[in-house]
Formats: sequence, C-alpha cells, structure tokens
Amino acid sequence: FISQGVANGVSRKCSEMHELYSSKINDLTIEKIKEILGNEYFEKSDLTLAINYYKSALKLNPNFFEALYNLGNTYLTLKNFNKAVDLFNKCLIINSNHTGLLGNLGIALLESGKVEKAINIFKNLIEISPSPIAKEYLGRALLLKGEFESDSFACKIVNDISVENEDEFWKKAQIFCQIILGNEDDAIFDAELLRARGGQDNNFFNLLY
Repeated sequence: FISQGVANGVSRKCSEMHELYSSKINDLTIEKIKEILGNEYFEKSDLTLAINYYKSALKLNPNFFEALYNLGNTYLTLKNFNKAVDLFNKCLIINSNHTGLLGNLGIALLESGKVEKAINIFKNLIEISPSPIAKEYLGRALLLKGEFESDSFACKIVNDISVENEDEFWKKAQIFCQIILGNEDDAIFDAELLRARGGQDNNFFNLLY
C-alpha cells in the first residue's frame, strides 16, 4: 500500500524522468543514432552490421568524427589496415590531438608496412601523452626500421620501456643498445640475468659470446 502523497511523488518523478529521457532522445541526430547502433553491433562482434551503420551515418554527415573513427577501428579489427589508415587520416583533419586516434593510426601504419609514418605518429602521441603503450609501439617501430645504431632516441625509448616492462623482447633490445653504446660489460651482465630468469633464445646468447 502506497499513500496518496507518496504515489503523487512517484508519479511526478516518473513524469520528470520521462521528460528528461524524451528530451535526450530528441537531441540525438539520425546520424548519431546510426552510430550508436553501429557501436552496439561492434560490441556484439557483428562487424558487418556495424560497418553498415557507420557508413549510413557518414552518408548523412561525412565529417562525423565518431563514425569515421569507429569505422576505422572496425577495419583495424578486421586487419584491413589500408582502409583503417584512410579513415584515421580523415579523422586527423578533424581532431589531430585525439590520443586514441593517434595510437590506432600508428598501429595501422605499422601493420601496413608504413614504418616511417608510424614512427612520426607515435612520436607525436608521446609528446601529447607519454603512455607506456605508446612508447612500446614506438620502440617496436624504431626496431623494425633499424634506427638503433643511428638514433640515440631509439635506445632511450628502449631503456624507458625495459624499466617498466619485464618482457624478454625489451630486455634483449636493451642489451642490444648497450652493445651499440659500447657498454659491453653491462650487456653481458644483463644477458646473464636474462638467461638466469629463463631466457631460451640461444641464438641471441650465442651472438654475445
């Protein structure tokens, strides 16, 4: 049993919530609704439907950042890196400081073999937001390009990552940098530590001795 006063209060509260909800729905554009539907299908891993809704939103508004960005992310998930790069570059014109965009563009460039462009994007990202994951991807890009011998910045990135990341890949990269910089005793010492921790790459260890 609910008293009349409480009932009136509940009714009034429901009415206010309905008005608030209705106003939010009315504020949504058709392209935003389509983008939201695309997000829903992306979360459900129905990427074909997600793409269709993002494209439908972009037909209504070709400069709709969220739809462009999420469509790019969908193609990145599908490993269609060239399409992802094209879409992320369009996003870049709209918002050049979006950290998620810069990170994903760098990954797409790296995966599509555009290493130099990926390096520039990751360097830009680190200036805006020096996160460990950004440094890690920059380090991988520099390694792929073979920048370690000519660019001391590359070894600085590797050293920063190896302090925070115990992955064997980065420990070996740090040892490689120590040799390049002439610190052979430190390189041998760290290699022995790596071996003691269970490092199994005998080809790598054989190069040092």
